[in-house]
Order: sequence, then structure tokens, then C-alpha cells
Amino acid sequence: MQISVIMPVYNIEKYLPEAIESILNQTLSDFELIILDDKSTDNTLGVAYEYADKDRRIRVIELDEHKKQGEGRNRGIEEAKGEYIMFLDGDDIAKPQFLEKMHTAIVSSESDICMCKFQTLDDKSKKISDNHPYGHIEVNEKMLKNGFSPKDIISQIFTIPNVVWNKIYKRSFLKNKDIKLPGVITICEDIIFGIIATISAEKIFYVDESLLLYRINRPNASSIGCDESFFDNFTMYEILEKKFKEIGIYEEIKKPFLMDAIYNLLYFFERIKPQYRKSFYKKMQEFYNDCYQKEFSTKEKCLRFDATTYFHLNRVMSNGYLKYMILNFIDKIFKIEKWYGGYAIVVFSKKEFWVDNPKSGLF
Repeated sequence: MQISVIMPVYNIEKYLPEAIESILNQTLSDFELIILDDKSTDNTLGVAYEYADKDRRIRVIELDEHKKQGEGRNRGIEEAKGEYIMFLDGDDIAKPQFLEKMHTAIVSSESDICMCKFQTLDDKSKKISDNHPYGHIEVNEKMLKNGFSPKDIISQIFTIPNVVWNKIYKRSFLKNKDIKLPGVITICEDIIFGIIATISAEKIFYVDESLLLYRINRPNASSIGCDESFFDNFTMYEILEKKFKEIGIYEEIKKPFLMDAIYNLLYFFERIKPQYRKSFYKKMQEFYNDCYQKEFSTKEKCLRFDATTYFHLNRVMSNGYLKYMILNFIDKIFKIEKWYGGYAIVVFSKKEFWVDNPKSGLF
């Protein structure tokens, strides 16, 4: 068997038929579809069995208890019989040549991973777009033709699509490297898997074509919960930092890692539900203090790293929750940003002026 498509599902009965049919209508027919139901409370399981009764390529697995999505995908990897593994969410749509083109690319290039472009499908407006912020990767013509190694894209590691559903993986690669999804978090588990798989691969290939529709703005989607699951971001960065140090690339990847952690936490802080915001801020303050002490230790060193980053670190580390919220409210009214060679930020509320002086010698 060529490909095992792993599809974890939970309360997705409305969208599941379209996702399943998009796989059954593929131009490549040598595959199995493994649907793992995470104790759905609607008719998701019934829909899955209805399709399995009609097509022997579909296997339905009922998980014993409601678990995190990463554990469901890990079970799928264990159950997979295909030489290659792909993942698809129960609300996404694969274009007809998704499997065939991805399989052809990974086989002919002899790669461990092959990834492709994708488009977003807005569930509310039904608009299809190419403009997902993490939907692209910068590759030159040589890389497009011959593939590339993780070192070729190390500076992009936090901006490329680190999701699992736009890729095909060689199963032996995942097994030999013991790459699994962490079962300890609810969100971001595929980001961890995607990054670790990417930096562990010997060769990666990129298909410069959109072969998948990723649904956004769906009611009850895990990515828009805005609840305590957002705290999983702290665990994600702890796991990644430990892994980067284990394989000896932390110093090389430190700057994009720190930048992603600092700004991503700010992003989720702004979006988490009000009842969790104060606790999230306290956790973020601890994370920033630890980051500052370990990686910078002095104002001058942090300023040379990036002045705007220093401003955000200092703002969080120096103020309690209430004062931080007041300052941010004032900044929304009086904040002015300008360019002076490097990046300069003027914040009226604190009368501070930081200039990112592009000196060399730190990173």
C-alpha cells in the first residue's frame, strides 16, 4: 500500500462527508483512510461508519476515551500500513490530485518529507484565498528542482507552514527518528511535530502548487477556543527549546525561536478570554523574565538583539497586570512608529524612544 491518510475527528458530522469524499475521489487510488473518532457526541462516528461500509479502504477506529488530538494522530501512525503517511482534518478538502502529486514528488525526489501550498476556505464567506500568513516558504529555483535540507530554511523555520496536513511523510523516517505528536497539549501539537520533523529530515521537497483547502472561521474549531488551551503555548516552547538543545542547533536557531516565542505569546494574550487573561499575563511575565535572564541579562545586549523586542520584554517584566493594560490602552491612542535606519518606536505613554541600531557581533 502506498499511502495511509490519517484523519482524527471530533464532532465534525457537518463537514466530514466532504472531507472523506475528497479523499475517495483522488486520482491515486492505492491508499487507506484511517478515521479516528475521539469520542464524538454528535453523529460523526455514524457518518464515518456509513462511508466505511461502502469502501473497504476506510478503517474506523474508536478511541477509548476523549483524548488530545496529538494522541489520536499517534495512534493513526501506529495503525498505518502505507509506505507513506499523510494527515487530513475532518473539515478540510483535498483537491483531486493531492495524493498523486505529493506521492510522485516524494518518491522521485527521494525525500523524507514533501510539502505543498494550500488555500484557505472561509466557512462563513465561502471565499478561497492564498493569503494565509504561514502558508508560504521562500525557495529558489534550485531548491524547487532538487529539494533542500533543513539548514537551507533554518531562518524560516517559524514562518513556514509547520502544520501536518499539507505534507506527506516517509513512514520509515518517522519510525526511525521516533517522531510523534506530544500528547500533553491541546493546541500547537502539530506545530511541534512539524518543526521537529522538518529539522530531523535529511531532504525535503516542495510542490509549488495549492493542493488542499484548509477551512477557517468554523464554529467550535479548536484553533478559536480562546480558552485555557492557549496556555499550551508555554509548553510548546519548552518542548522545542529542549529538542533544539538535544540535537545541538539551539544557538543557530535562537534568534528566530526567541522572536517567535515573545511575539506569539503577546498575540495569544490579546485574544484569550478575559477570565484567563490575568493568569496568562503572570505566566507570560515569568517566561519573559526567564528568557531575559538566560539569553540577554543586560539591556544593552537585548537592545542589540532587537530594540522593539526589548521594549515588549521590558514592558511586561516591569509592570503588573493592571498597569500593563492601562499602558497598552494609552498606546493604542498615542503610539507612533517611525523608521530611522533600523526600527524605531516612539511610545508616548512612557516617553520612551528605542532605536534598533543594526550593530554586528551579537547573533
